[in-house]
Order: sequence, then C-alpha cells, then structure tokens
Amino acid sequence: MRCLPPTLLVLLALLLTTPALDAQNLELRVDFGTSSNVPPSMPEHWSVVHPGNQSQPLPLPNNMGQPTGVSMAFVAGQTFVGANSVGTSSPVPNSPLALTGFPVEATGDYIYGSNSQPLVRFMLNGLAPGGSYDLVFAASRMNIADQRETRYTVIGANTLTTLLEPANNEQNIATVTSALADASGTLTVEVAAGPANNNSSGFFYLNAMSLSGPPQPGSWLLFDPVALNCSRIVGYGPFDVQALLLTNTGNPTATLSAIDLSTSTAPTWLTWPTNAPTGAAIPMTVDSSALAIGSYAARLSATASGFIPATIDITLEVRADDGSLNLLFYGNSYSIGNGGIHNAVRDLAEAAGHTRPQVFPKLAGGQNLYYHLTNPSQAAAITSALPLGEEWDFVVMQGFSLEATMQFGDPVAMAQNAGLIVQNVRAHSPNAKAVLFQTWARGPQHSYYSGASPAYPGGPVDMHNEIRAGYENARQHIDALFGPGTSSRARAGEAFMLKGWDSALYTNDGSHQTPSGTLAAAMAVTTAIYGDLACDMDPGIGGTSALAVRLNSWGLGQPEWDDLATVTDRSASPSMRNWPGSDDDLLLRSATPTSPAACAHKTIASGDTINLRLESPGGTFDGTIALVAAQLGIQGAPHPVTPAFPELHLAPPLAVILGLAQLSANGHNLTYPVPVSLPGFSVVIQGFAVAQSPRTLRPITATDTHELHW
Repeated sequence: MRCLPPTLLVLLALLLTTPALDAQNLELRVDFGTSSNVPPSMPEHWSVVHPGNQSQPLPLPNNMGQPTGVSMAFVAGQTFVGANSVGTSSPVPNSPLALTGFPVEATGDYIYGSNSQPLVRFMLNGLAPGGSYDLVFAASRMNIADQRETRYTVIGANTLTTLLEPANNEQNIATVTSALADASGTLTVEVAAGPANNNSSGFFYLNAMSLSGPPQPGSWLLFDPVALNCSRIVGYGPFDVQALLLTNTGNPTATLSAIDLSTSTAPTWLTWPTNAPTGAAIPMTVDSSALAIGSYAARLSATASGFIPATIDITLEVRADDGSLNLLFYGNSYSIGNGGIHNAVRDLAEAAGHTRPQVFPKLAGGQNLYYHLTNPSQAAAITSALPLGEEWDFVVMQGFSLEATMQFGDPVAMAQNAGLIVQNVRAHSPNAKAVLFQTWARGPQHSYYSGASPAYPGGPVDMHNEIRAGYENARQHIDALFGPGTSSRARAGEAFMLKGWDSALYTNDGSHQTPSGTLAAAMAVTTAIYGDLACDMDPGIGGTSALAVRLNSWGLGQPEWDDLATVTDRSASPSMRNWPGSDDDLLLRSATPTSPAACAHKTIASGDTINLRLESPGGTFDGTIALVAAQLGIQGAPHPVTPAFPELHLAPPLAVILGLAQLSANGHNLTYPVPVSLPGFSVVIQGFAVAQSPRTLRPITATDTHELHW
C-alpha cells in the first residue's frame, strides 16, 4: 500500500459560522444505529453514533446544532459490536415513545451489544460539575419472540439504574432523572443485558438517547473534533490535517501551543500556527518521515483571556508496510447477505497468504450507485472512515441488481456514477483502484422468463448478457477517465452462469444469494483485487482459520469449495488465467481420483483415470458439434500461439481428438486411463464448440486449457 498526502478534511460550512450560545438549558439528542439511517438535521440536531465512530471522542452539539463543550467517549474495549435497522418505524400514538418526538430514523435503527461484549461504557464529558441531568433511553428490536431486556446505569456523583424491554417495543422508554455529574463534569453510562433478558446471545440495545440539564458554565473554547487519530507507513512524508476552533461567546483570537505527551517538549513532528481566530479551521502538518515505527501523541492547547481553554489530542501511529490493503465496499443486500461479502473477502485474502486487509463496508439495502455517490453519510466515508494519513487501495462497487440491465435499469447512468465515485475516492487517494462487483441474473424459475410477455424470452442468459455488458461498460468508462488498469470486473455473474444458475446459489426469491453464492462472489472479488485464483488457495476445511470457521458456519465443505473455485477461476479476467479460451458459455472440467477438483491444473499418476466433461452450462452451445483434443508436451513449456486463433493452445499437427459429439444439456463426458508415468511431461487438454463465439466472433469457440502433469 502507498500513502500520499491526503486531501484536507472536509469541514461543514455551518460549523464555520456557528452562532454563540446563549445561557440556555442544555438539550442533547444522540441517535445510535447504522451510519446510513440518520435523522434529518431539522427541526432538531442529532449526533450519530454507529459502530465505525466509537474509537474517538465525539463532540455533542445541542439540539440547535450549536457547540456545547460536551463530548462522548467510549471506554476502550467496551463498545457496541454492531448495528441494524429492525427497530420500530411506527411508535404507538400518544405513547411515551411517541411523545419524545424522536424521529423514525432514530427509533428505526439501533446499535447492540451481546455476550461477546457484555458491558458497554461511555462517558459524557464537559458537563457542569455537580449539575443535575435527565436522560431518556429508547430501544426497539421488532419481530422477535424472546426477551431482550436492557439495563442502563448512569454514574456520576450518584448512581441511577433503569430497565427497558426492546422486544417489539413501539411505545415505552426508560428514564433517569436527577443524575448528578461528578466533580470533573462527567456522567458515565453503562449499557448491558437486564436480569429478564433470556436471549441466548445476550443481545441488548440502544436506539436513541436524550439528555437535558442546566446551562453550560462559563465562556469556553472547543476544538471540533476533540481528537485527531493519524496513521502513516514508516518513511512516508508529511500530510495536512485541520480542526475547527469554536467558542460559546464572542470571537476571541486564541494562542496555540503544543506538547509531545512522551517527551513533554514541543513535538518535532507537528507544526501549527501560534495564533488562530475562533470560528475558523486551524491548519496543521504531521510529518512522520523521520520517525521510527511506534506510537506518538501530542496535545494542542488553545487559550484566550477569560475563556476556559480547549485541547485536542493528535495521535500518530507509524507502522511498518505490512502489505495490508484498505478496502472500501459500496453495495446493497447482495453485499450484505450471509455476514457480508467484505468479511468473506478479508478471510479469503488471509487464506491466500496476504496480510489481513482492513475492510470498510458502506452498504445499504435496495440502493444503487447514485445513492452511494450522493448520500452524505455514504460519501463521507471516503474522507472519514480511515485514520488520517491512510489511503484507499480499492473501492468495490456493487450496483442495484437491475441497475446494469437495459430492460429495468440505466447502464449509462450506472457507468457515470461509478466513475464519479472513483473520482471522489481518487481525490482522497490518488492511486486507488476500482473493482466492479458484477452481479447475476435471476434464477431460472423467476417470473422474468415466463408468462405471455417475458422480460427475457431467452431465459437467464439474456439477462446475464445485459448485466455483463453494463458492468463491462462501467469498467471501460472508468479506465477511459483514469487510465488503463484503474478498474477491473469481479465476475461473480459469470460464475453463476457457469454453474447453470444452479438453485443452490439462490434463496427462495430467485434473486438473493445463499452462502454458496456469497462464496462465489467473494472469490471473484478477491481474485480481482489480489490476482489470486481460488484453486490455488487452501481453505483449511475443518481447521480453525477464519475462512475455515466461516465455511463451516455456512455448511460448505471441500466438494463445494472445489466446485465453486472451478467456475470462479474460469470466470476471472483472461489476463489472470494461464491459458484462457474464448471466455464464453463453454466449460471444460477435468478430475482424477487424487485431484477431484475440476481446476485447470492438476497432477496425474500411472493408474489414474481422467474424467473429462465439456458443457455449456447456460445452454448457449447445446446442439452444436463439440470436441475435446489433447497433446503431450514438456511440462512448463510455452504453448503454441496461433495469431489467427489466439484462444487455441494446441498445435493441430500434434493434437489428438479424444472425443467428438453433439453437445447436449448433459454435456460431453469422456473417461481415459493413465497407463504410464512420464515425469517432466504434461498432457494439455482443450475443448471446442464448432460455433461462432459471441465474445470473439471467431467461427470456433474454445474453453480454457487444462494441464495435467506427472
């Protein structure tokens, strides 16, 4: 991975012109849930907590969006574990929950803990010491049958506890009244399962919280954010960061000073202005080029006469270049299902011998690329998800399932939106590349293929060809904008085709994928990013690796792995395959007792039986004349090149036809014994259909070549 100076933080113009606070009672609103389902900014301002922003302090403006000096900080190792959107969207009218006025964006999603993290703790800092505060907690998890009671404990100068049952809750809230901040102006909130919680996983929830109390004391300064966390590969040069300096009254000019928290001297790796006006961004430069691998921290202070000073901590992690990649995922339910394709890609990369990548999913059900381009939360991930100083290596984009089709979508708009997303990513990370996660046609029994006027009279292959063309058009558009090789196509839809749109890949709706479908898609994405073929990976079936545990949880063993590896490798870009054929709906499988996987490379021994199968899984070449040919050669020797037919990897004078037949839906099956052992030699086998290739337009269609060596 390469890190270059990133684009400066995007700062909201509203914050640059924040009005001074009057002496009014404090009112805070906090939404806990997903990063995509956030309340509107009007009529009340809501702060948002989601799984991705629990690692650093979060400033909490009041309900008018004005700075308060209050911040929320989670205790390290005691954060929520996930989020979802199955809360109530219709509170009972006039119920306590409805009377809070919490919008459905706040009640409809939630953040949760479980037995894996049985206690969540966060602190509300910057309150009035000894001040009395009232807190309201909302929690709702719909469509469940067990009890998931949640306990909320507020600790300050006193300790108060309340309980709430989130299960199918559409009307109740939990309240704490007269919680007293401690002498430092802090309230600590603990969230855990309540005594009546009988869920086997111990799930507990928080959807929304409000806090009300006395006016904030005094005149003070405030940095936003209250901390900057940076990361940089050792030896890489400087980069710029910035933070806002705010106040609750007046417009003073502050004096700035900084101290290295390790040496108690001025930090040599940070530069900053000596004075700065409030209401403006303060530019700083972090220079790690002379620093050794390790952790560094500095504290920048702002002071002004008559004002409570403000501080901001700047941390810097200088790390070795371990080859790990930063991967940003945009997609919808096709990417969300079965635990998320991003997690499967992470496990596959590790199984292939790569350093475990950092994956950042920005997924939203039912959405297209335009949504990911324009939704503020989705777009903000480009600049905010990574630590400052880090850069994206790849952005993976999966469009709406019909977006790439001519019948139901708009492939031109899809290509344009994909290009704009890449433009935004490369504005932050100039060397980032794109992977277009090509989806699949609906299953064979879908209504799109039947009835008086079917959308696709030719069946799944017609829909597949539209989706394939749409994603390929988007890939070419991105490369035209940013240069050849900027993007690649993860051909999951091709793998579905080469499995004949097998029902085992689909859930009952004939659209969404089963775990088998997610594995095939993750294999395709991993190959597009790393260039590794699945047949070369060891899944460690039955072992303890992350991939093995995932496959076991999916009920997938070695036979399923081998079968999916065969079709996903054959679906990879021709540049990633050793001896690619025409890249059509024509598949050659080979297997032996010692190498049952139908991958293109395997060993053979005297006494083995070679089983061959030539098939057209999508039916494109059924009824055509098909043949399988082979020749003997020296292992590892270059294959012959025929300029007029580059997909041919045999020398016709030396090749032997093993079988010739009319191709049927059952394929062309051949069996051959291996009578001798010839160390240093290999048998090269290729299949052909005597019919024009839709891809190359040549009169003969060829499979990839298989090499079997002693």
